[in-house]
Amino acid sequence: MEGDTFQAQALEAGVLVPSFVIDNQQGNRWIQQVKVVLRPDGVANYIERATTTFQAPYFNFKRYPFDTQSRTLDVQSLYPTNVVNLLPWDETSGLSDLLGEEAWILNTARLVTTETKGLS
Repeated sequence: MEGDTFQAQALEAGVLVPSFVIDNQQGNRWIQQVKVVLRPDGVANYIERATTTFQAPYFNFKRYPFDTQSRTLDVQSLYPTNVVNLLPWDETSGLSDLLGEEAWILNTARLVTTETKGLS
């Protein structure tokens, strides 16, 4: 199901639509494609392909280009974990081919989740 179709039907049925923010995002997030897979047990898998620019305040380029850096992508669901689960994607590389002379290789990608109690 396409994202717009899912959103329209979900809102009409009173179903929550996935909603999240990326804390270290800088500027807009441009969504290229959204797919939603509805399973017979009622679970919906939301998959989004998007482009954005991230802040990297802790990068240290003193040893560039022979260095190693750690990078985080801080995604926060606006719904609790009993409603939305964040899952890692198998393809860990999504960097543009247009980066120029930089060589970025993603390895040991992992998903770490935490839960924070919000105000009710």
